[in-house]
Amino acid sequence: MKTSNSITKINSLNLEISDQLDFKKIPIKKTNISSYIPNNKDAIGFVLGGKKDGINLTIVSFNKEFFPYENKLSIHIAFLNQKKSFIASTSLLYSFILICNKMNVNDLISRHSKQQLDSLLMLLDLNFHVVEFSKNSIPHVVIEKNFIFKKNIDKEEEYFSAFKNNYSNKKIDIKRNQISSKISLNKAESRISNSISNINAFSKLLNIDYDKFPKTFQQLDKLCRLQNNIKGTTIGSGEKTYYFIEINNLIGALMCPKTYKARHSLKSVSKTLHSSNSQVLYTNIHDDWINSILFLSGFILASKSDQQLDLLWKWERL
Repeated sequence: MKTSNSITKINSLNLEISDQLDFKKIPIKKTNISSYIPNNKDAIGFVLGGKKDGINLTIVSFNKEFFPYENKLSIHIAFLNQKKSFIASTSLLYSFILICNKMNVNDLISRHSKQQLDSLLMLLDLNFHVVEFSKNSIPHVVIEKNFIFKKNIDKEEEYFSAFKNNYSNKKIDIKRNQISSKISLNKAESRISNSISNINAFSKLLNIDYDKFPKTFQQLDKLCRLQNNIKGTTIGSGEKTYYFIEINNLIGALMCPKTYKARHSLKSVSKTLHSSNSQVLYTNIHDDWINSILFLSGFILASKSDQQLDLLWKWERL
């Protein structure tokens, strides 16, 4: 890697890129960088993002890759401020663009085990997508993002343009530091049908007539408590609710909102699945978020279920 220890100024941010040898000059070294970035000794370079008043916000390390990702760089990310604010997220996004520009690559990848679940979900929010579920050594998920922009960006307005081109469809929630596509109502008595697809399939799995299936999550929770062989767990609230049902400690059913995704809820889903005894699990959603949660919780996709269950997705514990 041939790069000088230089600072790129974008709006209210300073982005300092350095190679491994120059990294000792970065002030954050004083706070023990190893606690923020795993395997930092293997990195070929770093981008330290901070406010112009000197407050450090984010750091991204990058590494050379190998087959089949030899033309890409892998990254690790970390927030250096307890308040993961909008500007910290912006610092992270510009860091990715800066790395691609300086290193002349278009693709970044990142590997995540269950210990890096939070950063995995964050990067999925930022337009990365899953390219591999690996069981080699420690199970992990490989994600990737392809960046599109002209080469040799050197002006601030060109970074603005690259940002818009690569993140134009996302809106950052400043208060929660998460990405959202629309506002969901948070009513205590929200109807299950407002957010959950394939209710008919879940009714068949639970052997409940569709017409008699509970209309709200509160009713469903009450029904589960009345059964000796069924355990129900509510995660979230209103139309943002995930609901996990376990039958005879063997079969699980995970009801997921059709459109809503939030890191804090999905992390709670992960904890629930890790503590469950289910060997088989059915769910109504098949996307990078929930697939990653299920894989890192010890499940592998078996198939879509048969037509009788309206094509719920079937997972089996490894």
